Amino acid sequence: MRVLHNARGLTLVEILIVVILMGIIAAVAVPRFATTTSEAQLNTLDANLSALRNAIELYAAQHNGRYPGQYKETDGTTAVANDAEAAAAFIAQLTQYSDKNGKTSTTKDPNFPYGPYFREGIPINPLPTPSNAVVADFDETGNIAGTGATGGTGWKVAVQTGQIIANNDQYDDR
Repeated sequence: MRVLHNARGLTLVEILIVVILMGIIAAVAVPRFATTTSEAQLNTLDANLSALRNAIELYAAQHNGRYPGQYKETDGTTAVANDAEAAAAFIAQLTQYSDKNGKTSTTKDPNFPYGPYFREGIPINPLPTPSNAVVADFDETGNIAGTGATGGTGWKVAVQTGQIIANNDQYDDR
């Protein structure tokens, strides 16, 4: 048997230096990844908000100037009675087929030639918590009620004017 007299491994000090260097590198890299994630979420918010606004305008152009959610999706001629009905009609009219009045159907046929504007459902608002919930809330002039968002998640829409914003005070100015 041969004995190795000059064999050498890493000392405790060398291992400690490597661990400290890895910690410094991690401390520098992690905040950069967090910033990238935040920017990606803001870009997603902007893209989804743009897609919603485009779909709302297309819907209005195809439905004689009526915005989704103004009239009940069950017949397209009865005005919605409250915010909950407006939100339900808004979602149905953008995610299903519709006739010229806004009556919806799950299948396309000659009576329901328009839509759906979103086949996979309403886009998600990623901030602060991912949600595609819709809150209809508008004042007597038809604009978004109050100063903006209600501090929730998802979207806030004024169905009389087609306005839509992120339903969060921090992002409602986009």
